[in-house]
Amino acid sequence: MSKIRTKFRCEQVTRTAYGDVIGFMVVNQGSEENKVFGKNTPSGEIQMRVEKDSEAYGEFEPGQEFYVDFSEAPKTVIPIPKMDN
Repeated sequence: MSKIRTKFRCEQVTRTAYGDVIGFMVVNQGSEENKVFGKNTPSGEIQMRVEKDSEAYGEFEPGQEFYVDFSEAPKTVIPIPKMDN
């Protein structure tokens, strides 16, 4: 799989007791670049949570635009610990 680049706009930031919940939507209007992204990349939305103690807390504001790159990650297998009886 080759890398896929999309462009999202922060639409909403909801502050909770534990951090922020941020909602993003794919861009498709505004600048000429946004029109190209809207026409040529998948559409959709992303929601993510940023914990209060993380470096990213407070960094997102509605109206900001971000490139999002998707590339395949290797499969990770986490071994299940053996139980002693």
